[in-house]
Amino acid sequence: MFENIYDIFKVELDGEEFDSDDDALISANIALDEIFADRDWKFLLKTATLPAGTLSLASITDLGKVIDVWAEGSEEPLRKATFQQRFDSSYDYWIDVPNNTLVLINETYINTNLVVDYKFKPDALTDSNTPITVDHLNALVAYRMGLQYFRKDQDTTIYNTLVEKEDTTMNLLIAYNESL
Repeated sequence: MFENIYDIFKVELDGEEFDSDDDALISANIALDEIFADRDWKFLLKTATLPAGTLSLASITDLGKVIDVWAEGSEEPLRKATFQQRFDSSYDYWIDVPNNTLVLINETYINTNLVVDYKFKPDALTDSNTPITVDHLNALVAYRMGLQYFRKDQDTTIYNTLVEKEDTTMNLLIAYNESL
């Protein structure tokens, strides 16, 4: 994947290159992190089940963000409180982020398996590791790399062209995500 991304970058920037492949890889990972952080992409959603009585999220090693928590067999997700709402008994749980645990407000679910829907955090992109392959993602990363590269340059024509292509490709990725 990285080779394909870097090839798109070089074509779009008429043969321009980063000072090293390591610099290009760093730029690609920054672009990926920005794209993945942009929204709760459906193609990054996963699920895990915590056995009854287990509230630690540590076993979910690729956890990026908890989306929903369900009592196994229920038809609706549990009601999530913010940190400030953690004492409000109209909610079922809150997430203690520093300790990576679910905290049940409603003890009804203590002896129930909990199903955690979450956004996973893919491994970093390397020369030999492709963390995720999705339509339009390679081009979008290449355009973001180009924008990072040209922020230091005075040629606004190339920069503006990359902005247009990045916007178009982001919209294609969003459309793909919504079709899932």
